Amino acid sequence: MGKTTAPAECTPGESRRRGAIAICSTMQQPPSSEYHSKRSELSKQLAEMGSALSKVDPANFASPTAFLRDITRPISLAESTYNRLGAYIKRFESNLDQDHEIGARLVSFGNTIQFHIESVGYRGPDIISFEGVNEQGERVQLIQNISQLSVLLVAMKKAGEKARRIGFIWDEPSPNP
Repeated sequence: MGKTTAPAECTPGESRRRGAIAICSTMQQPPSSEYHSKRSELSKQLAEMGSALSKVDPANFASPTAFLRDITRPISLAESTYNRLGAYIKRFESNLDQDHEIGARLVSFGNTIQFHIESVGYRGPDIISFEGVNEQGERVQLIQNISQLSVLLVAMKKAGEKARRIGFIWDEPSPNP
């Protein structure tokens, strides 16, 4: 007959051989107060999560699969940068008067371009885009890798009758353009 060894959770002094089966003779300790405390904390967290999920309206999602994809998908660097830009833009706009709106000044290759920002977007893992109108009224779009992103936010005289504000777009979830 072959050699019998004790199960991994037994120490040599706790095992004894009975036929071909090793038996642990350890006595289990009652759960500690720390165990009960952690279990209670986890139960509370699970209850809070269940409460939050019960408030989700499935009608806002195309399907349960879309819902799960939305709550489990990783955030790309571009989306994270886009969200941080939103915070900067909202804070910058909060200090503007009614005669000014947000603009951007870009300096590259010796040229300076200034334009009224109308929208900001992101694509894929690393692209941020800005759309707007320059001082000559021409449509412009800047597409930039996040590793090269450098935008100077400036207060520009309003282009229309009313100063444009774009910071509100970060108050609601927006799809990846």
